[in-house]
Amino acid sequence: IPQAITMRQARLQLLEVGLLDDVEALVALDRKSQIEWEYANEVYRQSPLIESVKEAMSLTDEQIDNMFLSASKL
Repeated sequence: IPQAITMRQARLQLLEVGLLDDVEALVALDRKSQIEWEYANEVYRQSPLIESVKEAMSLTDEQIDNMFLSASKL
């Protein structure tokens, strides 16, 4: 499982699985997450942002890992 992917890869993967709009709405609720989402070059698998997305979207660790794997190929 890649420990980091680019924000481009993350956004494309979320778009592909139909979660991009939901994640962007979630991120908009927290200024710190919004800054990270907008300005980070990479997103890390073990980041608080990913953990909050996982909880809010009721995703499993396996689903997150699979998205990171798929995203790393984009």
